[in-house]
Amino acid sequence: MTRLLQPASARLLIVFFFLLRLWNITQPPLEIGHNWRQVTGLMVARNLTAEDASIFHPTVDEHADRSGEVSMEFPLLNWLHARAAEAFGYTHWYSRLINLIVVSFGLWSFYQLIRRFYGAETAYFSLLVLTLSIWFAFARKTMPDTFSCGLVLIGWWQLVRFLDQRSWISLVLSSLAFMLGLLAKLPAGILMAPLPLLFFRFPSPRVWLALSVSALSMLPAVWWYAIHAPSIAEASGIWFHQGQSLSESLHSLGSHWKDALQRFYFSALHSFVFFGVLLFGIYRLATQRQKSLVAVLLCGALVFGIFILRAGFYFHHHSYYIIPFVPFMALIAGFGLFQVRRFIPRLAIVLAAAGTVEAIANQQHDFFTKASEMYKMELEQFVPEHTEEGDFIIVNGNGNPQQLYLSGRKGWVIDDTAVFDQTVIADLTDRGADYLLVNKQQIGDRRPDYPVAAEQASFVLYRLRSDR
Repeated sequence: MTRLLQPASARLLIVFFFLLRLWNITQPPLEIGHNWRQVTGLMVARNLTAEDASIFHPTVDEHADRSGEVSMEFPLLNWLHARAAEAFGYTHWYSRLINLIVVSFGLWSFYQLIRRFYGAETAYFSLLVLTLSIWFAFARKTMPDTFSCGLVLIGWWQLVRFLDQRSWISLVLSSLAFMLGLLAKLPAGILMAPLPLLFFRFPSPRVWLALSVSALSMLPAVWWYAIHAPSIAEASGIWFHQGQSLSESLHSLGSHWKDALQRFYFSALHSFVFFGVLLFGIYRLATQRQKSLVAVLLCGALVFGIFILRAGFYFHHHSYYIIPFVPFMALIAGFGLFQVRRFIPRLAIVLAAAGTVEAIANQQHDFFTKASEMYKMELEQFVPEHTEEGDFIIVNGNGNPQQLYLSGRKGWVIDDTAVFDQTVIADLTDRGADYLLVNKQQIGDRRPDYPVAAEQASFVLYRLRSDR
């Protein structure tokens, strides 16, 4: 057991699960979970490959009559995807790999942090839980949630290295990682909540310097989220959600309190075994008066609670909003496993193994694409064959821009019922729509009354303008 808890074993664990998650990583964004969020990011990435594109002005393909500029998180992950596309040609999966690489370094930093303050055993168990938590699947998605948190964890470890060794390079790297992590997605800043606790571990002058530099690294995120992104939203009318008011949030959370609780007892760790160990860890924190761990947990919980009140509906509706708080939960669960091992060593191994199997089983579906979804990939060839670059299309995506993205065209997404609403189609035609793309599998045998430009087994392309 002693050998298992050495840094070499932690590195092996990270590498093993890195390689495991390479399985089918080149799959298109067709998995059922959060494909809409991924294709929106992929639109931004693809548009960032244009010659006149700017990372400060991300654009999507929806609402073709507008600029397409969208108020969103700083598109660092999308920009890196675009740079990879310039080097190797565009395809869908680069962001998946970039995210997984950054998260793997973040996991190593997380392990080093816990090992530095709470010992090798707690660190190893915490690393195992975090690796297999909701991070297991989201670390290979084209989404910035784990990517941003991974950067902040890297920043944390480099900051502690500076405090331990007075390494100025580590201080610079820490500031850079914090800055990029907060820019990539602001909720990652929840992981920075325990920073003031460093005063209890290191000399005050050094901590003041470290925190001052860290505070300066937050300024770009303040500019982006408080000034620049709102100005984009005001100008373009396209934005990702801005949160809810306190009254709206409380009403939504109160009405869906069961869903909100589920984010903690299932969505976070995807294992009832690990959640049970987490509860045991909290119990041991109380009985042993582990003031340091309690302080870390309370700092994270306080800031995360404020975040929940700001997010409201989006917290209980989207599982990935729990991601920034999961490292705190993994730490306490790891401490719980360590406590179990002190009394019954073999039971700790059994619980760790059972939690591993359960967490993977609950997330394995995310590694596969349903055969029933693969027909949508035909759009990549079908639409470009029968339209010109610059043509605008309407797609019956029911709020999901997935098929618009795969078509490689800009346009609008409508509901199935709107396909037969001539007022809606006429309005969009006046706004520049050239074609109506209809997924036949979604509407059955009904047909709108427009000239057919092209048709195949699953899709029909209708001509809306006589000059097309």
